[in-house]
Amino acid sequence: MKKYLVFYLGCFCLTISAQQSNLKVGDSLYQLGNYSKAISFYKQSNSARSLHKIAKTYNSIGNHDKSIAAYKQAIEKDSNLIIAQYELGKLFIKKKRNKEAQEVFERLYQKDSLNPNYSYYLGFIEKDDSISLGHFKRSFNLDTSHLKSIYRISRHFLVHEDRDSLFYYSNIGLEQDENYVDLINLQSQYLFNRGWHEEVLPLLKKLIDLGQKSETIRKRLAITYYQLDDFEKSLPLFLELIKSNPNEAGYQTYVGNIYKRKKMPKEALPFYENALKIKNPSVKTEYLALARNYLDLNDEVKATQFMDKAFREKPYIMYEEFMLLRIIDNRFTDPNVKLNFFLKYKKRYPKANDRFMEWIKSRITEYKGQIHAQKK
Repeated sequence: MKKYLVFYLGCFCLTISAQQSNLKVGDSLYQLGNYSKAISFYKQSNSARSLHKIAKTYNSIGNHDKSIAAYKQAIEKDSNLIIAQYELGKLFIKKKRNKEAQEVFERLYQKDSLNPNYSYYLGFIEKDDSISLGHFKRSFNLDTSHLKSIYRISRHFLVHEDRDSLFYYSNIGLEQDENYVDLINLQSQYLFNRGWHEEVLPLLKKLIDLGQKSETIRKRLAITYYQLDDFEKSLPLFLELIKSNPNEAGYQTYVGNIYKRKKMPKEALPFYENALKIKNPSVKTEYLALARNYLDLNDEVKATQFMDKAFREKPYIMYEEFMLLRIIDNRFTDPNVKLNFFLKYKKRYPKANDRFMEWIKSRITEYKGQIHAQKK
């Protein structure tokens, strides 16, 4: 009897040793990136541990369905495999299987409510904004250096335009990592959207220095320099943007405006024309820009043509068109042209502001007098 017991114990030890050896070989192959061969060694054992390793390896090569199946088998064999459950939950999120992910992280949270990552992922999955914020705040309270939670909280306050809370949380994150681009970007979005160009400039420059050179970031930097009248820096940025996105009329208009403000109407003209050809919804603005540019080139005939198009383009906005009349009155020389625009305005807006209408009527009378004098 003792001999048989020794024999079976020996076989058992050899089996365990062989399984451990297979796992070690599999681990070495996994570390070297030889994933398929690693799986073949892991499969020689059917333990929860080996199934967990198979799941991780399938995940590494992108075979998510087999990875999920292996994770489930491993957890079924050993419900205490917390790491396997955690990895499965993240994989469910990656596959947008949020209901299953939520079930996993709720179970994990019940086992360890002090783990900030469990709260973070519950917030990440949650669709309700206020509930999601609660999860992220709990994660932050458990670990004030949890940058992912800080980012999500900060983004919430950006959306809700709560400046104080946005900068409070994002600054805590930037104390942990001053180059955390997601938080810098949130602050820059808030400042840029409110037109605080001097404040946003260093943040945009830092994003560029950190390799964040998306079209959106470069566009904001170009516009910021433009608003600060730094045309030497704004112009090359807009020209680069036009190269990468030639069908954006706004870039063409900005370049035209820069040349115009630099007293270079000849250089501005093709950019205004390009903007118009692209047929951006803001055609009214482009017509007006072309009219002004032709006035700078002393071509009143073409200026009149584009001013007329601007006047006819919808939407009709009373104050905006009144400002067009001011340009016409100051820049055009032909009283017939002036009279035509003023009469159109008077007919379109018979109930215009009394002060506006009083000035318009006086100018109409003056133009009629000038026309009458020319006929003598």
